[in-house]
Amino acid sequence: MNAMLFLCILSVAISTWAFPQTVTKSEDDGRIYFGTIYDKEKYPYLVHIEIPTKEGTSVCTGTMIAPLFVLTASHCMIGKKTLGMKIHLGGVLSGIHEEVEEIYVHPLYDDKSYRADISLIKIKAPFPSLQRFVVASGNPDDFVNGKEVKCVAMGFGLTNGEKLSQEGLMINVVARYGIPPCLTGMKAFAKEFLCGKPDNHTVCSGDSGGPLICGDQQYGVISHTVNLLDGEVPCGSDKVEDKYLFVYNYKDWISSHVDPPKEEEKSYCPIIKPYKIGTMFVAFMLLGRN
Repeated sequence: MNAMLFLCILSVAISTWAFPQTVTKSEDDGRIYFGTIYDKEKYPYLVHIEIPTKEGTSVCTGTMIAPLFVLTASHCMIGKKTLGMKIHLGGVLSGIHEEVEEIYVHPLYDDKSYRADISLIKIKAPFPSLQRFVVASGNPDDFVNGKEVKCVAMGFGLTNGEKLSQEGLMINVVARYGIPPCLTGMKAFAKEFLCGKPDNHTVCSGDSGGPLICGDQQYGVISHTVNLLDGEVPCGSDKVEDKYLFVYNYKDWISSHVDPPKEEEKSYCPIIKPYKIGTMFVAFMLLGRN
């Protein structure tokens, strides 16, 4: 007798979370100084994040990486509530903003080392006018043998007039990876951050969470600065090293929220119960013997 076996298999996809190493001590929150107004047509995905606080409001920067998702820094979002938070596309002067539905702070974020200084914001509705989003990417191979990569950093932070930028500024950055060529940090934790070659064009308060764009992709998130000298060093000094969280290490975590894997639909696999359809069951058995 020929026997026929039917197996119904339900596949459940499991997301992977990437938790790479931490890095050096840090002195100041990611802070753009001596920058120029950024090109809104070339970088339409830059957003100004208005964060309500007990004292009033604070400002961070972010990027739209999908219709509903903003990429920014964890130190901007830790302990913050969605109520009253606004995401302004292209800055507050644009008059285009959306409210926040949910905040995802990376579970490994550490406010001393700035490990996992990356977070996501889900907005309540997409921006109808925004049709192009930035891709979070980059690869350590781009920096092999100490190679430097030309990039730009952007944000809505303090300018050389000590005022928050209403339109958003950008600076050229020569990005480095590893120790050396980065000047600060421990070698054991060198994989966490990219650094900018020091000059007097720096990030400043309010730029936190903004992008480091290399080519047409986002390699980093503005995180913090490290003083190269003892004592306080102001924005716009070549005595600080800007640090950018390397998003390459966190692509899986980003995908787990922005594009989570879904359970495959169950296959239709009817179970024949003989006590309910006994006649049909016997008929099948008889046919199988012929």
